[in-house]
Amino acid sequence: MKKRADYLRRMAQAVAIVAGALAAGCGREVTTGMPKGVVAIWGMAGRIDGTFVQPRVIGCLPDGRVTVIDRSGRVQFLDDAGRFLGKFTLAHTEVGFPTGMTATADGAVWIAETHAYRVGVYTPEGRELLAFGTEGLGDGQFIYVNDVAVSPDGNVYASDYGGDDRIQEFDKEGRFVRKWGHTGTGPGEFRRPRGLAFGPDGGLFVVDACNERIQKFTPDGKFLKAFGTGGAGEGQFSYPYDLAISPDGIIYIAEYGNCRIQRMTVDGEFLGTWGKAGSGPGELAQPWSLALDVRGRLFVCDTGNSRVVALDPAAAEWSRGPKG
Repeated sequence: MKKRADYLRRMAQAVAIVAGALAAGCGREVTTGMPKGVVAIWGMAGRIDGTFVQPRVIGCLPDGRVTVIDRSGRVQFLDDAGRFLGKFTLAHTEVGFPTGMTATADGAVWIAETHAYRVGVYTPEGRELLAFGTEGLGDGQFIYVNDVAVSPDGNVYASDYGGDDRIQEFDKEGRFVRKWGHTGTGPGEFRRPRGLAFGPDGGLFVVDACNERIQKFTPDGKFLKAFGTGGAGEGQFSYPYDLAISPDGIIYIAEYGNCRIQRMTVDGEFLGTWGKAGSGPGELAQPWSLALDVRGRLFVCDTGNSRVVALDPAAAEWSRGPKG
């Protein structure tokens, strides 16, 4: 009887997920049957509008729209209730797809076009405003550009791996300013630098994915601190891929390997985890990216499940874990 009850429970969860995904694709926000703090689950695997092919990039525009980029090369725009608004398709995806983006106050979408060795800047309608970068190891060149962030003063920062792992800074016109870091495990060194985000004090936080830590720098590249080690305990990471920072200094980190979101202070103090491996409500499969909107909601690219999870961090249940 217990096995049958477990089976029926899992079937009910699966039906709820499919129904929610279909509804999201049709432009409705689904909230029924969700764990505490889960506002909605959007989308499902597919190529029609509002569905996704392993989405790896997510961002929030100042007007509340959410941008999702998947492995089909589509840049889709949804409102904050998950309704499809529009899309464009990137031209330079014949060898691979983007892994990072940011949006600026003017509504421009800055995309790390990873396998095209460049950063592209677009309007939400898909008109290209600016592009910079070529393939190579020189100043202003990229091997695999992973993410892009724009500082409050308008300068642009890009993480790059596959050659000499590093961070490069550009001015707002895409002209090279400086670089720092190289491949290694010491302070200020990287092994696959991934997500970038500025904290409330103006410091630049870098997800150092294969070193399984977060590093912080001044905007001109001076190393300030690092926190995190490999593992599944409190304050530990397994392939962290992206981060988002709230105005009050809370960091949310997407862990590809641990299939969870970890919450910390900007000083590296552990505050809890959310999610575990799986495909049900409250579960994640290889999350790549996350973003905060102006209302404080957290949107997660649940990549392995080809969907987006909208989370209210204040209402969600954040778990403790084994000590790291």
